[in-house]
Amino acid sequence: MKKEGTLKVPCINVNDSVTKSKFDNLYGCRESLADGIKRATDIMLAGKVACVAGFGDVGKGCAQSLRGFGCRVLVTEIDPINALQAAMEGYEVTTMEDAASKASIFVTATGCRDIVRGEHFEKMRNDAIVCNIGHFDIEIDVKWLEKNAVEKIEIKPQVDRYRLKNGNHIIVLAQGRLVNLGCAMGHPSFVMSSSFTNQVLAQIELWTKSDKYKICKHFLDALEQNKYGWFWECPNGGQKCHYRHAVPPGFVLKKNKKNIDEVKAEDTLTIEDLIETERAKLGGNLPRITLEIFLAWKKAKIREKQDSEQKERDRKRDEFKAGRSIGLSGRDMFTFRPELAEDDGQDEEGEEAYDLSRLEGEEDNAEVVREITLENLMAESLKAGDLAAAAASPIEASMATSVPIDEKLFEDDDLEDLEELEDELEELEIK
Repeated sequence: MKKEGTLKVPCINVNDSVTKSKFDNLYGCRESLADGIKRATDIMLAGKVACVAGFGDVGKGCAQSLRGFGCRVLVTEIDPINALQAAMEGYEVTTMEDAASKASIFVTATGCRDIVRGEHFEKMRNDAIVCNIGHFDIEIDVKWLEKNAVEKIEIKPQVDRYRLKNGNHIIVLAQGRLVNLGCAMGHPSFVMSSSFTNQVLAQIELWTKSDKYKICKHFLDALEQNKYGWFWECPNGGQKCHYRHAVPPGFVLKKNKKNIDEVKAEDTLTIEDLIETERAKLGGNLPRITLEIFLAWKKAKIREKQDSEQKERDRKRDEFKAGRSIGLSGRDMFTFRPELAEDDGQDEEGEEAYDLSRLEGEEDNAEVVREITLENLMAESLKAGDLAAAAASPIEASMATSVPIDEKLFEDDDLEDLEELEDELEELEIK
């Protein structure tokens, strides 16, 4: 309920408390299970084969109890860790399908639905005893017995004997409900005191620290309406609000719950269900689909497609012959006029032949590319005091032998102008 957002009030799951599950579930069931079976049936347990479905805390206590009375105990468990624990304790781990024909006593302790079903009842030995010490009455399919049994006899209150069509009898204790409460007085009071103490402590915690567990209604409304942010202020006193302004892990808002439900519905819908749903929309009186009908339908569809393509080709050919070639693709034009498709010639090796005569006029304007080396870039010699007289490189045949320089570039007049400019700048800096 917490994950789905349907939990309306704060609560504490006492069953998750270690001081409850490791004592009440284990040691309480170890004593009350055998008490309930013996009060209801007065049978001797020693030497019988018993099957315990589930090896959690409750299943561990039940297996220890039956083994203590001399039963050979089989354990069915889907959790690999718990199953390995059962094997290490010396129990035979098997499946309910295999144990149904071997055991004389069946005890369900899983908390799950439909652990013992109709196919298991039909395999059981005559007068097999079936009881439940898990949650409620969902683990044993008593409705199947009520519907398929030939006869039902109430031996005494909470003890019913069903006769099946194969002639065997099944004894069900407490109508599939908790056998230690329906046929006995439940757990001893001492071990129950620890469970009740946990409940009292949980109530004290919820009462004295309600602010810690209750979420502010205005905060939730702000989240639902996308109004919560840095500048949001709680109408219930702002920062002085006594309730929580945070959602617990896994909490789902109402606006998101609809999307999650839709995704779950899509995930659970199998392809078979989808086909049947769509088929039901077509109405009744539909023929059954067989392989022959499907193949005939497929051939008809292929033939229909081929006829449609042939009609389209004939239409395009008629339009092309009539001179209405607008809208025709290049492929259609080459299809209707094959002479337009001329492949280039190929040489003996299969590569395309290239006409070298096409390159005759291309060399007229070709640029000459020379290899540049370090020697070409180095001057042969430098004349002292004359940069313009630098000797040319070996490229002098195609380049100028010297670089002309304007000797009047730096005359005295220009130097005087520069000195005056410097004096003016110094005066400006001083000012």
